[in-house]
Amino acid sequence: MKALFRLLVLPAVLAIPPLSAQGQSSFTQPSRSIPMVPISDQLQALEKRWRSVCSDLDGKQKISLQEALRLGLTNNPILSQNYAEIAASQSSTTAIRREWYPSLFFTQPNNAPWDLAIGTQTNNQSGSNSATTHQTLQQLYSSPRLTMQWSFLDPTRTPRLKSQLLEYRSKQLLFDISTRNLVLDIQQSYYALQEASELHNLYGEIYQLTKDQLTRAERMRPEVIDTSGEISQLKTQLLQQLIEVIQIFQQELIAANSLARVLSLAPGELRLPSDPLKPVDPWTPSLQSTISNALLTREEIQNNLANSSSLSWSSKALAQSYLPSMALMGQSQLTTNNQSQTSSGSESSSGSSNNQTFSNSVGLKFNWLIVDGGVVASQATSLSQRAQAADYQAADTRYLVTQQVQDSYANFITTRMVIDTALQQLRTAKQAVLLTSRNYNGTSVNATTFNQTIRNFLSAAKSFKASVRGFNIAVASLYRYSSSLPPSVQDSLDKAKMNLISP
Repeated sequence: MKALFRLLVLPAVLAIPPLSAQGQSSFTQPSRSIPMVPISDQLQALEKRWRSVCSDLDGKQKISLQEALRLGLTNNPILSQNYAEIAASQSSTTAIRREWYPSLFFTQPNNAPWDLAIGTQTNNQSGSNSATTHQTLQQLYSSPRLTMQWSFLDPTRTPRLKSQLLEYRSKQLLFDISTRNLVLDIQQSYYALQEASELHNLYGEIYQLTKDQLTRAERMRPEVIDTSGEISQLKTQLLQQLIEVIQIFQQELIAANSLARVLSLAPGELRLPSDPLKPVDPWTPSLQSTISNALLTREEIQNNLANSSSLSWSSKALAQSYLPSMALMGQSQLTTNNQSQTSSGSESSSGSSNNQTFSNSVGLKFNWLIVDGGVVASQATSLSQRAQAADYQAADTRYLVTQQVQDSYANFITTRMVIDTALQQLRTAKQAVLLTSRNYNGTSVNATTFNQTIRNFLSAAKSFKASVRGFNIAVASLYRYSSSLPPSVQDSLDKAKMNLISP
């Protein structure tokens, strides 16, 4: 934005005349006639640069609010992350359920499925007729085991399963929270971009009207000298409008960047609104019914309660780990031992042996933690305290939800009244601009009158656009904070979920 400021505004700043040679401002010098000159080349160059930058943004693709919601819900990585966490929590729940099934193990007591040992022994006898004896021993030993275990009594399994189910529910609620926040962010960014775009166009029209009025005033004064300052006032107003339209364009760029962020567009890619800024359908439920529905359905409150219950069940699972657990176990083992021995020398000999044993066993496996110094008990107490903290957080969230609904409803009813007043003000100001520009004569209707009507019109236009944007955001906030969605948003959400399920 600093580069944009240097590009567009700096030439106009450089055109400001310096102080007089005596160090006094030109405003303090005696009045003298000011020569009438056409619009400066610097102003024309500044206007050319502004229009060049605007043309780059105007060439961006247009998008409706409905399309923006569908695109944002489909591309947002936070929703994809939350959905992956839901799938991970569901898999953890399935893992606990499958602990009820028997398990089958294949083990080998040795480091490898077999143990091959080869030994060589050499005996040397001293003397002239010494003989060398070589002895080789080879051994192959294996003892694989096939073990089946069924843990039919585990006091911690049911509480762990319930805790995991509540955690799975919490992940689903977090997905809904992220979705509603994203919908509100898209709506707010879209409405802000609508406001900035329409104000930009409106300021551009007023700038062109002032420019035409300046040309008309110059034609009405054949003299070379502007003794009344009429032309100077119009030029000053034109420069002021050009600065303001550049500032509005800066706001439009920032709003477009914000919309691109919530839509998860590619770097450097922007979208402009295709829908005009107009009031949406008003919120119909009363304040009390909206608060009651929000306290009943808000995912933030339910998430706190789900976390509290999950922690409570986890605490119970730890406490019940002091109870004995039992499992039915069966084992089959095959032991094989093959040996071969060879001796060579003055007397050669060889021998081998083969032993094989197969055994089966069935029994109960018993595990009972009797004393651990209170470690598990302390961990269970810690989880219980965290569960109470989550309950208190849920109570605080209820107050926050109430405030959010009340603030949004207050914005709704006030901006709804302001819209009608601002619209009437805009119509009156527009009529004044039309009359002033049509009846301009430089005397009874002069530059001062024209500039004042222009400022009044721009102020009325900004008030009306801001009130419409505020009204639309207030309605969108009431939908968000009451955990409800418009039908069009629900359709986009359903399609986005289908894309997440089938990537």
